[in-house]
Amino acid sequence: FRVTRVDRVFAAPLPARRAVRRTVRRAVTAVRSQMTRLYQAAFLDEDVWGTGRYGEALMLFDRRSRGAARRDLAVLTLGSDAADRFASVRPARGRLRVQVLLGRWGGPLTAVAVVFFRARAESLDGRVRVIVSQGRYFLRPLGSRWAISGYRVGRHDHPAEG
Repeated sequence: FRVTRVDRVFAAPLPARRAVRRTVRRAVTAVRSQMTRLYQAAFLDEDVWGTGRYGEALMLFDRRSRGAARRDLAVLTLGSDAADRFASVRPARGRLRVQVLLGRWGGPLTAVAVVFFRARAESLDGRVRVIVSQGRYFLRPLGSRWAISGYRVGRHDHPAEG
């Protein structure tokens, strides 16, 4: 993903600017890493979608949202039947905008990742489909990592033109 915009949102008085920039930079790096891992496992890694088992992607969600993500695999991933439909998937482009909510002392409380992802999938019969995923993921710091705590994501796949 290419980060197109970073927003800082403060929930309290402005702490030291340098510390805030460092905190936001770390949060954005971590969120970008999680989103890259998610989309790699959900759409691009043939070893994953070829088996239809998306455990690696599901582990990026916190425990409370993991059940909903499991039920929404058809939207969040290529789906459990991807190996029966696709021969290959290649990334076309991805955009990511991150908003970080900082607490009273400048620590990150939550982040919103606004995602636009597009890939080209060749079906087993040679036709090409454009896979489009876009929406928002809500993340929170969980120990040493950021976990997805909610999402509002849609798919807008369509046949490739030309």
